[in-house]
Amino acid sequence: MNTGGWRLAAGAAILSVCVVAPATAQADSACAWKVQDLPLPQGVTQAEISDADPAGGWVVATARSGGQDAAVVWHDNAVARSLKLEPGDSITTGVNRLGTALEYSYDKKSSYAHFANGDKAELPARVGDTESFAVGINAAGDIVGHAVGPNGRHVVVWPAATPGLVSVVAETDNGNSWLPIDIDDEGRILAQETKSPARGGYVFDSAGHGTRLEPLPGHTWVRPVAFRGGRIVGYSAAGFDGPETVVAWGLDGRVVRKFDDLALVRDVNASGHVLGSGTDYSTNLVVGPSGRQEVPIIGASELTDSGDLYGVRWDDKAVAYVPTHVVCG
Repeated sequence: MNTGGWRLAAGAAILSVCVVAPATAQADSACAWKVQDLPLPQGVTQAEISDADPAGGWVVATARSGGQDAAVVWHDNAVARSLKLEPGDSITTGVNRLGTALEYSYDKKSSYAHFANGDKAELPARVGDTESFAVGINAAGDIVGHAVGPNGRHVVVWPAATPGLVSVVAETDNGNSWLPIDIDDEGRILAQETKSPARGGYVFDSAGHGTRLEPLPGHTWVRPVAFRGGRIVGYSAAGFDGPETVVAWGLDGRVVRKFDDLALVRDVNASGHVLGSGTDYSTNLVVGPSGRQEVPIIGASELTDSGDLYGVRWDDKAVAYVPTHVVCG
């Protein structure tokens, strides 16, 4: 749990109010997968899941309702609430185990937190920064995202312990253009430096100190995708245009595993199980420390710590994506 280790670099008022942990059901042994469609509120015709909290209790999706962007939040697979998003083009980007959901408005270039009690707050920007884009939230409510300032795109944190303030990750305010990936429950941040020739991936501790993720031998470029429980997954490549290899890193930045049976990677859980696509690109797999299982839907995107999956399946009859929960029995 993050206890507020982030030091504030700048602030503004809110504008409106490698140890592997066990898990209960995993894919090292045979799964009898059970696919369950999530219910949709009245008037919502399609919803695409954008995030699930690691425990799987809360799930959020961007939806369409009455021709406008909306959001659906589920708790324990039941609709907890539907949200009206900002006018124009808006998406949801995250949810945590408190039920707080994140929204980004492309038209306003601003992010918002929707709290379980129904309150909504616009996330503040540092003076001189624009385009505050929140991408992840941890169990404590710390939010990570990026902003654009005089030195380009950098990583920012909105700490739960200091509502209304924004903290800049100083090492990313260097003009090299950074993309944050997520923030974990210990306050660590996964991010990618996108402008430098090396295009490196980094994990930052809660004091803002970064550790670079090493590429495989002969490679020069990495692209992190997800992390949890001290395990980071993503890609290593010989160059920006070269073929990518799926790998896992520890918090020290060293490669701990190479996945020859995966072409794409989407998520990882606290037990080190990895969700991705096989080398044929048409099969979803959950790969564990000692085995793998094929997943019955292609659109699985979120892997919980219990081994459950959330994602979408295509419904030919409805001509729409259907939000889905997949259980490993």
